Amino acid sequence: MLERGDFRGARNAVTDEMIEIFAIAGNRDYCIERIDQLLKQGVTHFVVGSPIGQDKSEAIRRIGQDIIPYFKENA
Repeated sequence: MLERGDFRGARNAVTDEMIEIFAIAGNRDYCIERIDQLLKQGVTHFVVGSPIGQDKSEAIRRIGQDIIPYFKENA
């Protein structure tokens, strides 16, 4: 789909369950909860990457101000 430029078809092919398995997406508290769960399971690295929403600058700012400091303070 993507190789043909069919972004709508690709988006429709992705289920909420797929996102839950392979990504962390949601509000601040949900993201922190999911990262905490993964840390407890032994995950040591996280990658922030696309897609991160329509306003990429805002998403990066929120991650840097709202999520990363939580883990620095609670390390």
